[in-house]
This record gives sequence, structure tokens and C-alpha cells, in this order.
Amino acid sequence: MSSTFVKTTPRVEAIALTSDPKISIGIGEKGSLVIYGLGRFPVSLYPDQYDRLTKAEVIEETKLFIMEHEGQFGERKQAVTKSDRIELMPLTPENTTLLDGHISKLKAAGDHDGALKYNTIKQLAARQGGKLGVDDLMEVYQLKAKQ
Repeated sequence: MSSTFVKTTPRVEAIALTSDPKISIGIGEKGSLVIYGLGRFPVSLYPDQYDRLTKAEVIEETKLFIMEHEGQFGERKQAVTKSDRIELMPLTPENTTLLDGHISKLKAAGDHDGALKYNTIKQLAARQGGKLGVDDLMEVYQLKAKQ
């Protein structure tokens, strides 16, 4: 049996949660809930999986299991991110406006992947206090140079 994946555009771009701005959620290309910010890779769940996982009795059993096996879990090592290794530089309001305009143009042209890329850079700056690493800032400067 052969299945072919037909790529669709993201249905909802990831937005930061107000309760925890380091976590953002959206709807991915295949229609799953995508959660960013828990670790190095995003977590994807379909709504029925989320419903099963968040039932009160499942949560209670999971918490009980964690308590019963407390000493057996490994320690989660905090990942060293690219932004931890490099100096962050401010994203100016002018460059934020440039990003917004470019995102709008890409969406209007139907390039949702491109719009998602630049929206992700913008959200990263928001999470890092209005600052970006050199690589991401270079993306913005390349946009500026093309104008």
C-alpha cells in the first residue's frame, strides 16, 4: 500500500500563549495541533489524541505514575540554543514594519511557507525581548537590500 503526502499550507500560524509566552501553538500542514517551545522539536497531536490525553482520569493516572516512579526519571538537560551562544541584537521598529509588509506580500502571493518563515523570525524576536541572533537578523537585512 502506497500513500502519497500532499503538502497543504499551514492552517493557522503558531501564536504564543498568553499564559506562557515561551510556548506557541498552531495548526500544522497535516491538520494537527502543533506545540512549540517544550523542547527542541515541536509536539504534534490530532484533536482526538489531545482529548484522550487531557481527560481528567488520564491526567490523574499520569500524575500518580510520575509520583510512584519519581526517582527513576532522568534529568532533562536544558538544551543550549543558538541564541545562548551568540550575542543578540535589537530588531528596530523599522525592520519590524519591513517584516510585516513582507509577510503580507507573501501571504497575498500564496507563499505561506515564506510567510511562516518570516513570522517565526518576528515571534522569535518578541520572545527574546525584541532582539535577534545574527543569522536571523541577516535574513531581515537581506530583505532590506532587495527593496
